[in-house]
Amino acid sequence: MYRQIFEGYQSRFAPNLFTPYQPESLEDAGRYLDGESRWR
Repeated sequence: MYRQIFEGYQSRFAPNLFTPYQPESLEDAGRYLDGESRWR
């Protein structure tokens, strides 16, 4: 019954988003993630 809903789900951020860059603080992570969301 819910299969179509779950199959259509896309996570907000891409997998392994922090692999190329490790933020130094919470504020730094916020700046890094700004604009990286796939939910537009």
